[in-house]
Amino acid sequence: GVVQFVILLYWLKRLGYSYEFKFKSPELGEFFKLFFYSSIGLSINQINSLVDLNLASRLPEGSVSILQYANRLFQFPLGVFGIAVATTALPTFSKINDPQVRRKEFTKAFRRLIYFVLPSFIVLLILRKEIISLIFQGGRFTQKDTLKTANVLLFYLLGMPFYAYFSLCSRLHYSIKDHLTVTKATIWMVTVNVVLNLMLYRKMGPSGLALATSLAGIVGVVRLNISSLNKRLIGFKKDNEIIKILVTNVLLIFLTVFLSKYSYSNMLLMVILLLLGGFYILTLKIFKNSENEEFLEIFRNLIKRR
Repeated sequence: GVVQFVILLYWLKRLGYSYEFKFKSPELGEFFKLFFYSSIGLSINQINSLVDLNLASRLPEGSVSILQYANRLFQFPLGVFGIAVATTALPTFSKINDPQVRRKEFTKAFRRLIYFVLPSFIVLLILRKEIISLIFQGGRFTQKDTLKTANVLLFYLLGMPFYAYFSLCSRLHYSIKDHLTVTKATIWMVTVNVVLNLMLYRKMGPSGLALATSLAGIVGVVRLNISSLNKRLIGFKKDNEIIKILVTNVLLIFLTVFLSKYSYSNMLLMVILLLLGGFYILTLKIFKNSENEEFLEIFRNLIKRR
């Protein structure tokens, strides 16, 4: 982070931008205040992971590794899709002064979020054993380890949609400089996670730690959503594009469950995953979903550049 900041300062100076730090400047004070609150809000996943790993180290040998493997698969869709969508939405939210327009933009961002996160969640949930075997199994990582990791991942995945939504909704609050609300929600999440960890980790092992993390995410979303509704930052209205995405994901569930009944080699499993992705995109293409068309347009542009 420091290196990135220094590089930015260097190129800004090359472009003719002059800067000087005035520590008594009210703007600088406001910056550090917002930076402090946002750092707490954005670090929720890291804080929960540290707490989980600390308690996992007190469990039988191998618990830490199993928890880490499951957590990596849990974090991957969140980082690639959930946090990415939320991060790109922040500048758009920040430019808008009209609350009604901001609510519409939030709905658009929410559609993008579920477009990517829901199918990832469904496939990873139903085919978690097969995916873990594909990625990790081999050598000292046995089939028994795969089953243990899959069980922990199951409890982690229960909270994945909520953490993705929390990332987006927190950016909405940041856009109006309401960092304190996100910080309070984060404190609630960490507190619930710690309490539930202490209650569950001896009885359920690593699965209890994963379940505590998911339940903490649900509590955080409820807390943040109540504030968002009270401040009229969000509103729930019928949206045909969201319905199209939800219907397609229901169809994806049926197809994935059907395919999960059979055994596959690693190579064939990769083909199955590609086919599931193709089914999802093609179905939304038939439904003429706007998010799907947007994704395909970006994909076509990338192909043309090559």
